[in-house]
Amino acid sequence: MANINDVAKKANVSKTTVSRVLNNHAYVSKELRSKVLKAIEELNYVPNQNAVTLSKGKTNLIGIVVSRMNHACYDEIVEGLVRKAQENGYYTLILYSNDEIAKEREFLDKLKTKEVDALVFISKGIEDDVLHHYASFGPIVHCQRHHIDNVSHVYPKRKESYEEIRAFFQRKGVLHPFICVEKDYKTSQSVREKTRVFQTECYEHLYSYEDGVRLAKEKIKGNSKKLGFFVDFNDVAVGIVDVATTLGYKLNHDLFIVSESDTLFAEKYGFCRVNYNLKSVGKHVFDAIFSDEICVQAVEYDFKIS
Repeated sequence: MANINDVAKKANVSKTTVSRVLNNHAYVSKELRSKVLKAIEELNYVPNQNAVTLSKGKTNLIGIVVSRMNHACYDEIVEGLVRKAQENGYYTLILYSNDEIAKEREFLDKLKTKEVDALVFISKGIEDDVLHHYASFGPIVHCQRHHIDNVSHVYPKRKESYEEIRAFFQRKGVLHPFICVEKDYKTSQSVREKTRVFQTECYEHLYSYEDGVRLAKEKIKGNSKKLGFFVDFNDVAVGIVDVATTLGYKLNHDLFIVSESDTLFAEKYGFCRVNYNLKSVGKHVFDAIFSDEICVQAVEYDFKIS
């Protein structure tokens, strides 16, 4: 396999000249550039990307830390970030933590050793002071409302949405809505925020239709009062509705569903939805990585009432 020395020898130029051609340096004559490019083609020379990375001091690679795979919320943020990165000549690396602190620290070490140019935490479990320490090695962006003075934060306005949804339930005569969440209080900042805003217990680890059916059978005791459910997933909502309607409840009359999954299915089923514009969050994350200043940006949401 040919190397840069072989190219320089065949073109009868210095290694420095070959390097300048490879990096599209302006100060190379057309004649020398042509000789080098011809030698590269004849030798089928491919630059060593590791060496290029070392010489430039950058990888054009952004690490994205996610705690869950195939998660609608995370996927939308990642999609927005990946598209903006590709438009600007950057690649992305998905780093799956499974909510393990040791994994998150391992990924932070990739920033320290310059394996990535920046690191994005869609969510995190690791302590703030650890992120503060590693931010000295390169840009870190966290996608939740928080404060670490040398870390950028780009996040949807979840707290404001929860307050609006609570007011919506109150207007409908629902004083104590059921809050149905995928994660748990210990690992999820959004669950803790919901608990504070609604001042009630969250029902945790609800993912499926069967989970919705089980919860509804446990909690709905006849058609005696208006009910409200704030859910992460539409499958859970459908299970709840199926049980409630057998007990005489009617959706959007004395049974109200607000879903964080703003899909066509949820619209057709008649659920109220909140859309956090997560692809936009991802795009703003990219901008924050390359900002000259630490960014704190809250992205607006849309609350859609059926």
